[in-house]
Parts: sequence; structure tokens; C-alpha cells
Amino acid sequence: METILKNNDAAANALIDPYLTWAKGQWWYGENCGSDLYNKLRLRDANGDNTRQRLIDEVLLPEQNHRCCYCMRHIDDRMDDASIEHIVPQHTTINAEMNHYFTARSGGLNSGNVCLTPDYVRRGDVGAPYPHHVAYHNFSVACRDCNSSRGHYEIEPIFLFAGIHGEVVYNDRTGEAEWTLDPAYVNPVPELPTIEKVGVNRPLLKAIRSVWFYAKRNGLLPATAGREELIYGAVGDSLDADPEMRDDDFDAYLSLNTDEMWNKLLKFDYFG
Repeated sequence: METILKNNDAAANALIDPYLTWAKGQWWYGENCGSDLYNKLRLRDANGDNTRQRLIDEVLLPEQNHRCCYCMRHIDDRMDDASIEHIVPQHTTINAEMNHYFTARSGGLNSGNVCLTPDYVRRGDVGAPYPHHVAYHNFSVACRDCNSSRGHYEIEPIFLFAGIHGEVVYNDRTGEAEWTLDPAYVNPVPELPTIEKVGVNRPLLKAIRSVWFYAKRNGLLPATAGREELIYGAVGDSLDADPEMRDDDFDAYLSLNTDEMWNKLLKFDYFG
């Protein structure tokens, strides 16, 4: 997992400010307009551009190296792969819930750039802090699978943590994402366990990572090597590390032996 540096305020707000200026003049704009405010972000502007798509393609995906903020899958510049993840959930309605996300470890996410949407509407001007439904600092990009898994769970935005690359590591045999305190693996129980709630260790993701690690150890490339060799080699290594492999984990490996799932695996070259 990698840290996302949210330092593209100028480019993002150059898109968001004109949109908010336009929204203020619409009949639906008011204290309860949050969902409308976000949904209408996809409307085309005066130049015929989709503002939400421009935010994804020009700002959010580049700052994430075109990878899902949770699982590290490569995401193309297409809405069928990319979905905006609200770090502070859209349904948040009170400041106490929002302030949970304003911690020292949450990068630039703070009350100086994000506020509750009703508070923004009541303030009346355009600019920071921005309404949480459309605030740049409240946006990341997740693949649709991870966004769906997160749902409405409250989480820790660990992809904003400066040291997350060294704190969440991956077992190179089983593919499991694990918290670590150098040098030993540990299993902390954070207040809001993001890895569990987002499903970073769902069986398919573990199998995909395991195959990539197996290929890397053996000097092979998933794009060109024999599919079954990689799958069953990875299964063997995973069983050596964990002889009590569960049925759903084994089934996940087997599911990779189809064109559709193998093509999905190839999007996880981060682990190669």
C-alpha cells in the first residue's frame, strides 16, 4: 500500500470552484443538497466536459499512480474502473463524526479544507473549507470492488498515512496483507480496522498477490508464463506457509484459471 500525497489543490479546485459557483444558482441547492451536489458533478460544463471525470483523469488518478487506494489494482481512465471514494462518508451529518478523520496521520485532510456540506451552504461563499460531498481532500479513487466493500463503514484513511508502505506489508507466500512493527509481524486491533472492513484480504485479492509473488520469485511474468504453472505453484507455496488453507481461498486460486479473472490479475502488476 502506498501513501497518497494530496498536494494538487490548485488543479482540483480550478475544476470544483466553477462548479460550486454554478450550483449555488440552482433550485436544488440548499442545506440538504449533499447527494445532489455530488451526483450533478458529472454534468457537463460549458465546454462539454464531465467535471467528475476530469477530476479523476487529471488529478486523482495521477496522484495515485493510477492505482486503487486500497488494493493497488491498476485503474484505467474510465468510469467503469474508477469510482470516487469519499473518505469522510457522504452520509456524515455531524461534526463529531467528521472530526474523527482529522488526525495527525490523515495527511492534508483537516477542518481547513473540508467541512460539512450544510455548514458550507450556510456560509454562502465559494472556497475552503469545501463541502465534504465534493471536497478534493475528501476524494480518493478506488476500484469499484473496494468501494463496494467499504460501503458506509467508518474507517481509518490509512492510504493517507505517511509511513503506510512500511506498516502494511504482504506475505509473499499467502498474499495476505499484514500490519507490521519492524521486525516482527503483529496483529494490532485499531479502532477502525480498515483492512478488514474494506476486504483487502478477501480470498481473490490474496490469491492474486500470491501468484504475482510466486512469479517474481521464479523470474516469470504473468503476462507470458503458463497460467496453470503460476496458479498451482502459488497454491503450493501458500500451502507450505499455511497448511490449513480454507476452501474459499483455494477456490479463489482456481477462479483465476479463466480469461476474465486472469485479465483482472494482470492489473495488479504493483506486486510484480
